[in-house]
Amino acid sequence: MAQPRKGTGEQLSEMVRCRLRPTVATVKQQHLEYSRVEIAGDFRRGSELVTDLALVAETKKPSGSEETSGGLTLAVTDKKH
Repeated sequence: MAQPRKGTGEQLSEMVRCRLRPTVATVKQQHLEYSRVEIAGDFRRGSELVTDLALVAETKKPSGSEETSGGLTLAVTDKKH
């Protein structure tokens, strides 16, 4: 099992899953216009060590924006992308 290196911002994927599940639920509750919210980035690609914390939200009217807060990026897009 890989170990996160100090000072790199790496986290184990299982820790990321535990951290981001409640965040996904919160985003869904606060943005009813999002039909889907999923964990993205390194975690979605199956990396054992995750450096980028990212979510992607699907909506019918995407703003094409990306917001970053506290090291977490939220990309908003439509179903075609």
